Amino acid sequence: MALSPDALNAYVDKKSAGGDMFFKFTQKQSEEIIRLFTEEQLNSVQVKLEKMDDISSPDQKGSFTMGLLYKDDFDEKGKLKAELSPRGLIKGDFSDYDKKSLSLVMASRKVPAGFFVHGDTGIKVAEFNMTESVLGFEVSDEQILFAFGYDGGELQTNFDSADFVAAGDLFPSFNSTEGVMPKIELSFKKLSDYGKESNPVIVKAKYGKENFSISMSPALEKLILQTSSFESKNSIFSLGENSSLITAILMKGNPKSMGSERVIEPFETDLGFVPSWPVKNWRTEKYELYQWNLFPRVLFFDFKDYATQSRFFTRMAYFVEKEGYKGTLQNDQFVATHRGYNAHDYKAIDMAAFFSKAVKDNFPLNEEEMLLRTILVHNKILVPEADGTFSASEGSVISISRETAAATRIQLMAHESWHGIFFSSQNFRDFVKEEYENRDKVTWNFMKIYFTTQNLGYDVNDEYLMMNEYMAYHMQRSVEASRQYWLDRANWANVAAAAPSQSVYVKNSKGQRIVDQSQRFSDYVFKNWGLRSGKAWLCERE
Repeated sequence: MALSPDALNAYVDKKSAGGDMFFKFTQKQSEEIIRLFTEEQLNSVQVKLEKMDDISSPDQKGSFTMGLLYKDDFDEKGKLKAELSPRGLIKGDFSDYDKKSLSLVMASRKVPAGFFVHGDTGIKVAEFNMTESVLGFEVSDEQILFAFGYDGGELQTNFDSADFVAAGDLFPSFNSTEGVMPKIELSFKKLSDYGKESNPVIVKAKYGKENFSISMSPALEKLILQTSSFESKNSIFSLGENSSLITAILMKGNPKSMGSERVIEPFETDLGFVPSWPVKNWRTEKYELYQWNLFPRVLFFDFKDYATQSRFFTRMAYFVEKEGYKGTLQNDQFVATHRGYNAHDYKAIDMAAFFSKAVKDNFPLNEEEMLLRTILVHNKILVPEADGTFSASEGSVISISRETAAATRIQLMAHESWHGIFFSSQNFRDFVKEEYENRDKVTWNFMKIYFTTQNLGYDVNDEYLMMNEYMAYHMQRSVEASRQYWLDRANWANVAAAAPSQSVYVKNSKGQRIVDQSQRFSDYVFKNWGLRSGKAWLCERE
């Protein structure tokens, strides 16, 4: 409903009566806005302004101011009061930008009753809607979106930072059952060249006092950064090197359901943030749960210790992989006294078989395994059947533990992550299979004997498992680091005794066969995802 002459056409032209456009929502609009505000938590107003030809006139700059109207801005007869109380405003100037339209988002503490725009000649109000709370900016081909909190602000002209200092007004500042801390969404330009493995294209970034880098990837259009992964809270986000490659920095809320007492919904993230994710920001004492941004069907657990991880996965390890035990369900006493792994990985079909056998055999699973089953069903990796069993959808689970020493933890995370990709990508499996079939058999025999000396219990007759491990052991460290890693093991007394000729072969060749294979795998993952051996993530703290 137009409340001023210029608002009738939603356009300030040369015959303007002053450039003030006041709009009040109709009764029907107000009822819908109240519903959106209270039921769907859409508590921000979004107004799209368009630049008309008049702004090209030399005597017009295109400056504007936008604000919100509330019920108490109107008198008893519904007429707009002559004087409005001070309030947050959004201020800007169209002449600072080369876009035809600007979309302005402003958070509202209470249900809005309307909005106003004061502008120079040539500014048109094109659209209005209610939206979720958001802060930051997004630059697209046709428009720029600017999003503010309750107090508004001035439109920025440089797109190398976003001020989230006041984010605590809109989003939780800590994780609880009432809600979780917000996320930051970055959008990227598509590149024709992503660099080389030795020199990838990198964007430098900083949140608060914490610096990190982002390797650009042909598979990455958007990146979700969880503020829970940082020590800093409600800080300025800034870009350094290659800042022009970022087209959006937007802070958004996470679903309130992620703060439930049972943590079953994952934080979407790049895995590079997981190793030093502040434990104080975990949503539960025993573990944190993540969703890999590059491979959304991969869930990633980080456990506080081996004991907790074991209760989730050791029985499954024997069921899925351990030679002599595959397909069997071992009792709790066995699980408590037998070693599983320091890190785990399982695909959907094997987990479905595990939980289905437990149902068929009426086998009592522990509390953690029942929670795992709930997580897998909730995230649609397992599908419940009418008879109580489970079928497999797409997806997998990988895990590591905080009890592992820092350097080894990084290696295990890389190792398990490669398994996650192997489970996720048929093309990668095909490539691995081709490499495996053309493997250097002496080197591989050396590796398999090494497995037995470490009591890993792999079923070496399981070709799928062996292909998967063949790849992951070649990729768990950087290409050159793989050389020394395996040369060191060839010199271990127990390994040399178990594999005398194979150890000599590896040492005499200076591990070159291993390096060559690691490089071929690394070339493949860099070309497809911007990853490389030893680094199955795009973000790295500095």
